[in-house]
Order: sequence, then C-alpha cells, then structure tokens
Amino acid sequence: MTDGDAALMEALSRRELAALEAFYERHHAVALGLALRVLGEQGRAEEVVQDAFMALWRTAHLYSPAKGTPKTWLLSIVRNGAIDRLRRGQRQAGQVRIAVVEHTLVDRSVPEAWERLAAEERAMAIRSALAALPAKQRETIELAYFGGLSVPEIAAQSGEALGTVKGRMRLGLQKLRYALTSLGSG
Repeated sequence: MTDGDAALMEALSRRELAALEAFYERHHAVALGLALRVLGEQGRAEEVVQDAFMALWRTAHLYSPAKGTPKTWLLSIVRNGAIDRLRRGQRQAGQVRIAVVEHTLVDRSVPEAWERLAAEERAMAIRSALAALPAKQRETIELAYFGGLSVPEIAAQSGEALGTVKGRMRLGLQKLRYALTSLGSG
C-alpha cells in the first residue's frame, strides 16, 4: 500500500470529503475499467463505480490493512457490485432472452442466436470459475486482466515479491483453465 493510500483511508475514516475526492481521482479509472469489463456497458459500469465509492465512504472505518491495500479493497467492492448488477440484469433479462430466441427461430437465423447464447454461457462459466478461486489469486488475475495492471505493477502495489505475484497468477490461471476445461467451456 502506498503511504498516500494509507493516509487517505485514515482521512476517509474521519469522513473527510477531500480524502474521498483524492482517492476517487487516484483510482476511479481502474475501478471503471473493471466494472466495464464485467458489465460491458458504460452507464451501468459508471453506476457501479459511483456506488462503490459511496460504500467506501460509508464503511472506510471498517478497512483493515490485513485484508489488502485500499485499492484492492475498492476493486473488490466494484467487482462484487458489478457481478450483483450483472446477476440482477440476467434474472430480469431471462424472459426477454427467451423472446429473442423465439423471434430468432422464426426468422430462421438459429445459428446466430445459439452462438450468442453459447457466448453468454461461456462468460458466466468464466465469472463463476473466477469467483471460486482463492481471494489472492482472484484479485491478482482481476488486477491484471480487468484492472489493466502488469505483474510488476501488481507486485509494487501489493508490496509483495514479483515471484510471489507471478506464482499466484500462474496458479490462478491453471485453476481457471482446469475449471473451464472440466465444464467443457475451455
């Protein structure tokens, strides 16, 4: 954790609005990138990020450095919020999806509809397999693939050795590959 993030979290726990603004300026781009990759829609991603920063504001006093850096904590709030939003949207879109498939069948473009449904199923399988990983491996993979950070950047941010982060990434990706292969999604 950077000294700046530590100081900002202390100020946030004292409900200093300037600390929230500074933390937002420092981390909103990565948070938005993560939400956008999970949701695939700018408007919903922005809502999730706004909700995450509000949650951070309300719960900053609960932050514990033992659970990770402030940035990692924020990104886990964003990730969980995006997945929740995605699940809500999928439940609500279920009837619409059936209607689209029925309409597509009538239009005789069955292969396209099945390809879209298969792509959605693969995306759900990947999200599920990622959620099943141990927290440290999942966070490392999320920071790399959703947050756009390189392995050295992740190591610097977390304060861990480069080899530790590389090993965590390798093991996490192996577990993902195994989980997706065993589901027939790999």
